[in-house]
Amino acid sequence: MNLKIRAIFSVLALLIMPVWLLAQTQTIRGVVADSEGRMPIIGATVVLVGSDPLVGTTTDVDGKFKLPKIEVGRHDLQITYLGYDTRMLSGVELLGGKELVLKIEMTERVVKQGEVVVSAEGKIKILKSGEQTLSDIDWIHHDNITYLFPKNQTIFIKNDIAKGSWWRISKQISSSKDTVELAVFKTWINHGESPSDASYEYRFKIYYNRIKQN
Repeated sequence: MNLKIRAIFSVLALLIMPVWLLAQTQTIRGVVADSEGRMPIIGATVVLVGSDPLVGTTTDVDGKFKLPKIEVGRHDLQITYLGYDTRMLSGVELLGGKELVLKIEMTERVVKQGEVVVSAEGKIKILKSGEQTLSDIDWIHHDNITYLFPKNQTIFIKNDIAKGSWWRISKQISSSKDTVELAVFKTWINHGESPSDASYEYRFKIYYNRIKQN
């Protein structure tokens, strides 16, 4: 009799265990904002590194994102947005008992490295210094990064000399407060206030030592 009960218990344990294992998922959510102005960043891409198939999402009009049904454990997240330095969060721990809530700040990619080249309606040109609004842009290339626009976009570009300190940008104790003067490059899409029924699309490619990397 005892052997029969043990056998039944073992079978039940085998049936229940896979269900229990499958239940070990949780949600990663949070908000992505500009590190200086603390304004939410709309349309930033948040990707679970190494996921197959790829797991990711984009931030909404409030800069918020949500990745549901993520396996419990440690994960790496990559956050990208046009005109900002890529953020990597390594080894964030997702526990089974509660959602993981993140507040992510991104820093504008401002230091200019070389010429700014754009293609508009198939015509390529090197941009002059100054702040410009460009329509029907196919792509922008700067500092070994090409930003591709499958749908022609109106893009804002600042390609000029700026003064400031690294401390003002990063607010880190180790950053210098000395004023420096550097050529800067900024590019952005103006979403306007509370956009509705609007869409945009962009991709980027990075080039290392003339070898193209997606």
